[in-house]
Amino acid sequence: MVLPHHRQRQRGNDTLVTPVTPITPSPSSQNAANSNNQLVLAYEQPKLSISRRLGYEIVTLVVGKDPTTEPFAVHKNILRDVGGVFAKMCEESPSGSKILLPEEDPEVIKLLIDYAYSDELPMVSVHSNEGERGVELRRLVQFYALVEKFNVNYEIRNKVMDNIQNGFYIVGKLPEGPLIQAVYDHSTSESKLRKFCAVSMVYLLHDPYYVQDGIIPSLINGNDDLMVDFLEAVRLYKHRQDPRIRHWRS
Repeated sequence: MVLPHHRQRQRGNDTLVTPVTPITPSPSSQNAANSNNQLVLAYEQPKLSISRRLGYEIVTLVVGKDPTTEPFAVHKNILRDVGGVFAKMCEESPSGSKILLPEEDPEVIKLLIDYAYSDELPMVSVHSNEGERGVELRRLVQFYALVEKFNVNYEIRNKVMDNIQNGFYIVGKLPEGPLIQAVYDHSTSESKLRKFCAVSMVYLLHDPYYVQDGIIPSLINGNDDLMVDFLEAVRLYKHRQDPRIRHWRS
């Protein structure tokens, strides 16, 4: 119950007390405020609990060939989220199924699983020594080949490609002959990694310290796809634009 306030008014020697009606929010204004609060809350995306995000269905990835296969138990929800072929595998495989990946490297599959659970991608660390950086960069390239082969979400592929460019910049190198050949042997014609290799070759040729050792001509002569990508990179080349630096900033 809201008690009314009183205002005192002087008239001669007498004091008159005049009742004043208190102002209280109307039911309609309170309802409007509550409605606005509910509207704001409705637009907030609820966070899934860990148990709901993971789910209860599990599949086992059996990676490699006998006798050195390695099993990885993975939640279907987590694997499905990376998209592409893995999402299709999850749709077609009931919980408890085994998915065979005989052609894949267990160490590279581990990178995918780590990302699926933690959202953290591999990278070349500035704190690693030279030998460690070489291993990290090689794993990154292998990881990109995997996510491209299985057509995982485009955003993931882009982030891995960014880390590859950063990695080559950190080690102070560009893709070399054996790596370029391996990339073209294990990727499709639309591979961003192929384009990066071709552009890197053109950039290297324009380096004032480049020494002609016959490697680039032999690579081009032995691979028609590389020849096409190389000529396109020559056509689009702009002076000293380092392919390791994104957005083509020199």
